[in-house]
Amino acid sequence: MNLQRFYPPKEHKNDIFRIVCVAQINQRKGQIDLVQAFKKLKLPHSELLLIGAMDLNYKRILKDYSYLFIHYPFIPNHRLLDLFHSSSLFVLPSIEDGFAIATLEAMASGLPVITTDNNGACDVIEDGKEGFIVPIHNPDLISDKILFLSNNKDIRLTMGHNASLKAKIFLG
Repeated sequence: MNLQRFYPPKEHKNDIFRIVCVAQINQRKGQIDLVQAFKKLKLPHSELLLIGAMDLNYKRILKDYSYLFIHYPFIPNHRLLDLFHSSSLFVLPSIEDGFAIATLEAMASGLPVITTDNNGACDVIEDGKEGFIVPIHNPDLISDKILFLSNNKDIRLTMGHNASLKAKIFLG
């Protein structure tokens, strides 16, 4: 894995609080918990992006929430840096996941991360320093962490900086 092409932005110009999740959209990745958390928040000037191929059965599950998020079935890996630079936060609420590489790419790009203790990437993230680790199936806690980071820009930027440093150290 080459994280050299992922780096933090020189300056943050986010007028929109953008939450991004990059992963296959299916039961294992737990995006329903993120969508339910986002629905609860009703944050002004915010959007939720789900990037990845969507499982047909999961599409039925998310159908009633489709007004809450923007879905892109595919974004080439070389375009992810621009996406991450225009985002405020990376969230991947995995139910089961070996190690989501997109998590490290987001961290290297300067994004704090909210993920679960069932994503192998949680071994890289120190809770409260580069982001937050939450238990699976907990949209309320995800919502609380998103709200905290949306209300505390300085902390969010510090966590993003810490995440970038940790990603680079992790891969040497």
